[in-house]
Amino acid sequence: MNSSLRAVAASSLIVFAAVAGSAGQSSAATRTACEVMPASQASGILGSAVTAQVRPMPISAGSSVCVYMTGGRPIVQLGLTVMASDAVAEQMFKIQQQTSSQHPNVASRRKGNIVLSAITIHFTDAGKLGALLDAAAKNL
Repeated sequence: MNSSLRAVAASSLIVFAAVAGSAGQSSAATRTACEVMPASQASGILGSAVTAQVRPMPISAGSSVCVYMTGGRPIVQLGLTVMASDAVAEQMFKIQQQTSSQHPNVASRRKGNIVLSAITIHFTDAGKLGALLDAAAKNL
């Protein structure tokens, strides 16, 4: 009976360690997209005064979307997605690069297991997305 209890305890410890390890990876970005790229900094890059509103994103723990607005109208969205690993982030980033090559109003960047993506909504200067993403990546 003692050996059975030890086996269960050891198994439970292994499962707990595996879960804790994966949670540690996904909590790499504890800040929201709006915290990584605050409205004041985004305003300077976009060349227009913006306000920001964060929205949680249920794709993965720690992920969020920041909507930048001018006059109450959304103009750009910045997504911060925390992936389980660098390899998964790389796959997602490659998929997003394929999409952005066909759509000039979409762009993305990757840093470790975090993928940043942006899309213009009611904003005509899609060229500023790269600058916005580069600054957000530096702020991670």
